[in-house]
Amino acid sequence: MKHSIFLISFVVFMSLCCVVNAQQQGVPGETSTAVTTISISVLPNILITDVQDIYLDIQDRTQDVVIDQDFCVVGNTTGNYVLQASGANNPGAPFQLIGQDGEVLPFEMTFNGDIEAQVDAELAPGIDSPPFELENRGLSCGGAPNARMSITFKAEDLIFASAGVFSGDLALTVAIE
Repeated sequence: MKHSIFLISFVVFMSLCCVVNAQQQGVPGETSTAVTTISISVLPNILITDVQDIYLDIQDRTQDVVIDQDFCVVGNTTGNYVLQASGANNPGAPFQLIGQDGEVLPFEMTFNGDIEAQVDAELAPGIDSPPFELENRGLSCGGAPNARMSITFKAEDLIFASAGVFSGDLALTVAIE
């Protein structure tokens, strides 16, 4: 009996609690209509997409090797964004690949958040890029990338690199300013 009184009291309380917030309540009759207000807040967001893994065979170690990759950065607001790059397992980690024997192969990186402007910004691990304009394009660039990263392996590092596979992860993080 105690539980049923509690349950009935709870149901009555919830009915009164939840109905009070509507803009207009219904009245008893053959039909009854209540009007409620719906309000949502779409928060600003940003998306980086179309980034591809990089696989490369290097034969000529006497020249710098530059790899360019175009990708997409979009959002649902106007304003600027920045990109931060670092080793994926450790924010702020240096730009480097690790060989099978633990040998380190460093690389340099630039970023261009506006391909049409052709302005590459040198990046340092864990440090924000200069700001770039965020384009409100929905969830994709529609086949027209708007950002580019360039990775450079310097000849002076490649000359001393041992034969073998060097690998590592690179985390690219974009943020609205």
